[in-house]
Amino acid sequence: MKKMMILLLTITLISCSNDENIEPDYTGFLEFRGQRINGEIDNQEFRWSLTDFNVQRGGGYSMGNGICSPDNPVRILRYYFTHKIHDELEQISIITPAVDTSDESDRTRVLGLGEKQIGSIYDDFYISYRKNDLLYKSNSNTIGTLEILKTEEFIGQDNSVYLLVWIKMDAVILETCGENSQKIELKNTYMLVSLFGHRFEK
Repeated sequence: MKKMMILLLTITLISCSNDENIEPDYTGFLEFRGQRINGEIDNQEFRWSLTDFNVQRGGGYSMGNGICSPDNPVRILRYYFTHKIHDELEQISIITPAVDTSDESDRTRVLGLGEKQIGSIYDDFYISYRKNDLLYKSNSNTIGTLEILKTEEFIGQDNSVYLLVWIKMDAVILETCGENSQKIELKNTYMLVSLFGHRFEK
């Protein structure tokens, strides 16, 4: 009987150990093609998709080093989702670090697969969440993870090259500014964004 108990305990421990090593399955998410975001904001689930007429999106880029010139390849890329019902407005934005869009290795550093640093604007991936007039944002002390799971280029209707980016974020704490700052947490967040301007073209 003791031997049987030991055997069962050993099998249980091995199976638990194996469960911890199982890679997450993102297959369903990676099959999506339309821009969307879903997750939890302070434990409240949300799902925003462009098929919902209450959801809008936008994006583009600006100069990453303050030099406004068509010959400047350093850019920060941005994308946002806006959800509005009646007078209630919510918006989630993501801004990349400054990237030299003429340099393949710098593009890979910023937009390649893997985990990225969340933090201050220009230096890290900057995340913000706006609810009406209240803005929560990341900073140099922000904790949480952001991982790029997949990227894919495509040609838009305007014949420009765009980059689809599949992103997962978890346990990201955003906060307002000021002495009495408030915090919110983004959890289990999956977003598919379309970035423009990731390749420098004169």
